[in-house]
Amino acid sequence: MINFRLEGSTLKGIKRIKNYLYLIPIAFMISIIPFIVYLKKIHLQKFLLRYWTGAKFNWDYFSYYKMVWILISTIIAIILFVIYLLKRNNLKNTYYYIPLGVYALFIILSSLLSEYQSVAFLGFPDRYEGMFTLLSYLIITFITINLVNTKKDIKFIIGSLLVSAFVLSILGIFQYFGLDLFRTMKGLLLILPQELHTVVDTIDAKFPLYTIYATLYNPNYVGSYTSILFSFSLGLYVLIKDRQHKLLSGVFSLLMFATWLGSRSRAGIVGGFFAIILLFVLLHKRIIKEYKYILGIICCFIIVFSIMNYAANGDLGSELLSLGRETELAFGEGEVSNLKDIKINGKELSIVTETEKLNVVVMKNDNLEFYNRAGEKILDSYTKYPDPYESNQYVNIIELNDKQYKNYHFVYVPNKDLLHLEYDKLFGNRRMKVNFKVTPTGFRVMGIKKHLYKLKEVEYWGFENKERLASGRGFIWSRSLPLLKNSFITGYGPDTYALYFPQNDFVGKLKTFGSTLKIVDKPHNLYLQIAINTGIISLLAFLSLVISYFFSSIKIYSFSNFDNIHEIIGASILIALTGYLMTAFFNDSVVSVAPIFWILLGIGISINLKLKKSNDQDLMT
Repeated sequence: MINFRLEGSTLKGIKRIKNYLYLIPIAFMISIIPFIVYLKKIHLQKFLLRYWTGAKFNWDYFSYYKMVWILISTIIAIILFVIYLLKRNNLKNTYYYIPLGVYALFIILSSLLSEYQSVAFLGFPDRYEGMFTLLSYLIITFITINLVNTKKDIKFIIGSLLVSAFVLSILGIFQYFGLDLFRTMKGLLLILPQELHTVVDTIDAKFPLYTIYATLYNPNYVGSYTSILFSFSLGLYVLIKDRQHKLLSGVFSLLMFATWLGSRSRAGIVGGFFAIILLFVLLHKRIIKEYKYILGIICCFIIVFSIMNYAANGDLGSELLSLGRETELAFGEGEVSNLKDIKINGKELSIVTETEKLNVVVMKNDNLEFYNRAGEKILDSYTKYPDPYESNQYVNIIELNDKQYKNYHFVYVPNKDLLHLEYDKLFGNRRMKVNFKVTPTGFRVMGIKKHLYKLKEVEYWGFENKERLASGRGFIWSRSLPLLKNSFITGYGPDTYALYFPQNDFVGKLKTFGSTLKIVDKPHNLYLQIAINTGIISLLAFLSLVISYFFSSIKIYSFSNFDNIHEIIGASILIALTGYLMTAFFNDSVVSVAPIFWILLGIGISINLKLKKSNDQDLMT
């Protein structure tokens, strides 16, 4: 009898391990891939150099190998899923396959029809979210819907995510207080190839100080990540009844809150704010019932914020207050750029600001003269200095002898026919810097790699005088929207956005960033990103998918008692994905975070299908 029980227990254990085996690629993708940081030196194709501010190589730490392991994980997941189907032949029947399939179809079509197929297939440097990566997201979502069924399945995947997030949060909090692993010798050795270990002390990885970027490359992506995890952990904290587990979820929420704040991502803060609103609306009865616990964690949040704000010399509070300034700017009351226009007419350069106009004219003797709005000549003085970059050459520092133009600073380099302009009052104390080349036919503006361009009118939709909205997103969105005219059916190709954005809008860039050397490689909006890269139809498919999931979830969880793991995890996932989708109005899809969204969406859909089936059966009895 004892032997029989042991044998039965052993068989159950083996069966459980086999079930987990199918889930390992999903667990790997949601927990390990965010941690992958390793240097990859990539030789850029010649046409990409026009859109790259660095050298001929892309030194990528954060994205390339994440992309590689996403593809590897997906291939393994497909193989295991096929084995699963052959053994069980258990494919769920659901509407969600339709939008997933439509989205996948237009990803493929947009890639095949793209002018830049090499980028469309593998992705743009530093991003690597091409066709293969996007299809991996959809495939892994499809597989997750079908494989995650039982409580143990859910615990295995969600447990993997929470352990991963815990470690990532600790790493990020250390970064916030100046203890960055990747700024230490041992940390650099972990992420550098063997051949670079001998010169590790000469490498400046240029990771930001006192900012949480964790292993996700950009603090904005930490904002997207924590908008998911912070919202999810809050949902667990409210819904879990067991005191020990509630305490653990509370501690985890505090860690996520600290990481959320430390990223200083206003997009993440906005996303988390909307997720919290949904949490209060959806779970208000439970919140009222558990008010002591809610007040307790709010007090803890205040303490954590106070400590972090003190450590940052008040910068965190200023960051939150800046959301108010963004709102003012959105409604036309905020600080706008003083620069209104720059025009070039042959050998005449006109700079128009809020208060004055300055004309710079190249005379027949190649000397420069300056005139005000009324056409009156402005006296100037030249001071010669040795050229710091070339021996036996000199530069001219030009000062305008008119107080109205005291914020203009010119440097003229005669042997290069180069005119450098700095303007002090672009907005606030922000300085604008730009180079012009004096050619035989007139002025040209200098862009990246010292390429010369004529100034051209660029089409834009909306956001006039609001270019600086949301850290320059007003400028980016207004120049991105016209691209939609040619992307209704298929887009320009996955991750090809930077190749079609009007990078030659130098006046817009100067108004917004104070420089012509900025490359815009992403729209800072997931929905614009999808519509431009893979087409408006693919965006409609994506929206159909997430909106259907959202309303299905609201219908289920509005009347739930939350007395089982499916309802607790399902509602928490809904709140988490709401945070991500709201953050997505200001952030893009990225290989560091997107797999977590898609896998949680798959789990959420699977749970909803199970709960709906259970509710339908209850109605029939």
